[in-house]
Amino acid sequence: MNFRYVFLAGILVAASGQQSRADCLSDFNGINRHRPEAARYAVEVVADVLDPDDKVVKHMASSSLFDMSDGVRMKTAGLNTQADFIIIGDEGWNLAKGAWTPMPPEQLKQALEGVVADRYVFDKDARDFECPGEAAFEGKAYRAFVFRQSVGTLDTRVTAYFDPSSYLPVATVSDAEINDYRLAVTTRYRFDPAIRIERPEE
Repeated sequence: MNFRYVFLAGILVAASGQQSRADCLSDFNGINRHRPEAARYAVEVVADVLDPDDKVVKHMASSSLFDMSDGVRMKTAGLNTQADFIIIGDEGWNLAKGAWTPMPPEQLKQALEGVVADRYVFDKDARDFECPGEAAFEGKAYRAFVFRQSVGTLDTRVTAYFDPSSYLPVATVSDAEINDYRLAVTTRYRFDPAIRIERPEE
């Protein structure tokens, strides 16, 4: 066996793999960009913590409305760690005891850090992109992208599904290991031009 050829073949395989990943990332970035005609949408998130026997030990759900037609407008409800809130530009409000109150500046800053204003699927710190082509989600075929992502201390594997006709996101499915437990998160997207987010009455 000619080891020189084996070595060169290995370099070619590695180089083609790097080029493939670069093309995959470029495709994802292209399809994941906000579009003016699809700037208003709802996001439903369901998260389950499962034990080693795949039994659900904690179930969480939240929903958010987005209007990105002119800056950031969002309204989120059902979060496990904080009150419902509204953000419009550089202002924010929390719902506490049935009344809306101004959001503290530090909380507003942290909330805005979690918003990616120019894209649909949250991909901060994403890496190791793969393009498997078509993949099924809830019995239907979609264009899929797979990547790994660090969310806090969690190393997460994410599969993002996009409609092959409209190129808009349909859902993401994320999995992460926490000691002997597993966190499974499904995010669904719904686009609706009628969505409006207004300033609350304080």
